[in-house]
Amino acid sequence: MEISKHISSLLKFNECVIIPDFGSFISNYVPSQFDPASNAYLPPAKEIVFNSKIVKNDGVLINHVAEAESISYTQAFQAVAKWVSNAFDTLNDGEKIELSEIGTLQFDANGSFIFSSSSTSPFAAAYGLTPISFPKMMRPVYVSSYSERPAVSAVNKRKNALRIAAGIALLVSLSLFPQKIKKELGSIGKSSVNPLEVLTTPATPATKIETEEVEKPIAAEVSQPEKNVAVEVKGNYTLVGGSFSVQENAQSYCSELQKEGNQAEIVLMKDGRHRVIFNAYTTREEALEAMENYRASHPGSQVWVSTR
Repeated sequence: MEISKHISSLLKFNECVIIPDFGSFISNYVPSQFDPASNAYLPPAKEIVFNSKIVKNDGVLINHVAEAESISYTQAFQAVAKWVSNAFDTLNDGEKIELSEIGTLQFDANGSFIFSSSSTSPFAAAYGLTPISFPKMMRPVYVSSYSERPAVSAVNKRKNALRIAAGIALLVSLSLFPQKIKKELGSIGKSSVNPLEVLTTPATPATKIETEEVEKPIAAEVSQPEKNVAVEVKGNYTLVGGSFSVQENAQSYCSELQKEGNQAEIVLMKDGRHRVIFNAYTTREEALEAMENYRASHPGSQVWVSTR
């Protein structure tokens, strides 16, 4: 009578199967986990272990053998006891005991049990689930060779000097403006002439000259440096020219792209960097072809393809 077959059947529905005066087989729950070797997520499973300390008869194995073999409880008990006696004889001779769909048992040098679970155990798929694997994500070759573009020096010292000069002129004119009004009012005295008309009506050449001197710094203040106008890029795939930590550098590069006839804009990233993207394409293939053409016409360029 093959007792191991009955043990395997019971383990599919019971967490513990005791072999009287021998030991017990216990099925432990193994949660889902990721296997890096196979790059797959393994489903929950059952793991079989052997415990030689639990030997008291609970009647589960005896009753199952009696029902499966259509014999009495006493006959089933005697059959299990005989299997246990033969098993100890085999182990004491230094041999292994093969348990169908469960594993093997043997003694070590100290006479302790050594259990090895079967590699073809059906308990690995006890929950009816199969492993799920995904292909590894590989970065394209054109991205792996990407190196950040050096920052473009876009600070124009001459424009900065003009801004400073315009600001100083504005401050000086504002400080002199009240004194000029006071001087004009003093020259009028108690005349009935409206003093404000002296500042707006060119009655004499001197008044006209003073009025122009006041207006020149204000006109200088109105003059603003040319700003970059970003054109919105529409499409799922775009070309990325570079990412800049300084906004002025990003604006300068954006202007260069627009002068070449590209649709370019600046996108603020979560890390605070300013990414310059230009042109848009409906498919990745079109974007990759455009990237290769741009690199061919701009030696040394490291533009790459990104999704919006």
